[in-house]
Amino acid sequence: MTPIEQALFARYKYLLVDAEATVLESIAFLRDEQGHDWWYLVVESDNTFAAAPFSSLAERVKVEQDAFLQTPLHALIGSLLVPIETIAEPSTADYDATLRQAGESQSGIAIIIHKGECQGILVTRTTRSGGLFDTGIIQLAGQYAELPEAGLLNRSRLRKKGKKPGVEQTDSTADPAPGRED
Repeated sequence: MTPIEQALFARYKYLLVDAEATVLESIAFLRDEQGHDWWYLVVESDNTFAAAPFSSLAERVKVEQDAFLQTPLHALIGSLLVPIETIAEPSTADYDATLRQAGESQSGIAIIIHKGECQGILVTRTTRSGGLFDTGIIQLAGQYAELPEAGLLNRSRLRKKGKKPGVEQTDSTADPAPGRED
């Protein structure tokens, strides 16, 4: 059994956002975190998760413009945001088995949970829209709606359980490895 160590999932960048937030709020959050289009938008709703690369939002922004940007993320679960079926606790799950299970799922993603909180994601495949090249989702959104100023958003909708936005979930030096008791 190979344990799921933080270094294995720390390389996948994502932002965890509550399902009540809008597309526009999530894009403003990406801007505030100095993120890129290839980062994953992970949406949490009642302890279930759905995800997609931010770049996958671009086409709908172009077509539906401000109407799409004002859409709550929960309305996109099951269509643009693919439900994540694989949830693993790093201290008890096997890395290879978790990857295999995620790879067989529709999303191709596993959520890593420690003490009830999302610690990271594992991505088994990338999509064309999740490539390494930015489509300019932040600039695109700014063409159709005014992005809220940094710090003005309701952060409880952008990251649950009072965690401050930032790199603490994507920076491998921020917290001790899951499974360690300090």
